[in-house]
Amino acid sequence: MKNRIFLVAAFIALPNVVCAEPVVTHCTDNEQTLFSCILKKHKTVSICASKDMSPTSGYMQYRFGKLGKVEITIPKSQKGFPEITLQASKDSHAEYNSLNISNGPFNYSLESFRQLTPKNKDGYPTPASSDSLRVEDSRKSMREGNIAFSDDCASLVSPVDAATISRLTGKNIEKAGF
Repeated sequence: MKNRIFLVAAFIALPNVVCAEPVVTHCTDNEQTLFSCILKKHKTVSICASKDMSPTSGYMQYRFGKLGKVEITIPKSQKGFPEITLQASKDSHAEYNSLNISNGPFNYSLESFRQLTPKNKDGYPTPASSDSLRVEDSRKSMREGNIAFSDDCASLVSPVDAATISRLTGKNIEKAGF
């Protein structure tokens, strides 16, 4: 009986125990996490940057793979940053940010969409907030199936913020969609 009472008391006390958040980024403690999410296909994609990153110093890298086992790193060395384009749009109903990284024939597109209101100015539903990764192979046409990989984030650590990445890299932001 004493054991049962102890177990019940211990179980009741569990919500008061502070649990550390799981690490869901490929970035280290010595880096900034500019974007990170666990994809629905159980891989993690992260954009990591040195803490001293600026348009003239530091580095930024794209990292993809299972936690603890990075499969793709762009660029391979921690110098400079990959070839990127940034896009953003915002109105009173929604906000869109994207980071596109070109590496050889592949284009890696990270997109973050935030619903700010449930309906747009015309009264139509605003799409739900979402984040995704799409990898395109420019050697193939759309008809041939140029999408090499596509997945949505299941768990988000940090969404794409084109303004922050622009400030850190010196790259201009292109106006997107709406």
